[in-house]
Amino acid sequence: MFDVGSGQTHQMDTFTATTLMMLEAGPQDLPALGAQVADELQLPNNAELSSVLINTLEQLVSVGLIESTAP
Repeated sequence: MFDVGSGQTHQMDTFTATTLMMLEAGPQDLPALGAQVADELQLPNNAELSSVLINTLEQLVSVGLIESTAP
C-alpha cells in the first residue's frame, strides 16, 4: 500500500489490509471491528482473532497509518 501522506510504501498481509479497509469508514470499537474482519475473511471471531487484531492495530498506529482513539 502506498501512503500518499508520507510517501512510503507499506507491505501488509491480507489480515492487516482488511483491517485497514474496515477502518476507512471511521473509528470502531474492538468487538465491532473484530466481527467485521472475521466475517470478511471467514475466520472465527474468538480470543485469538482479538489478540491478532490488537497487535495489528498497534502496528498500524506505530507506522502512522491510523491514530488510536483509546484513552
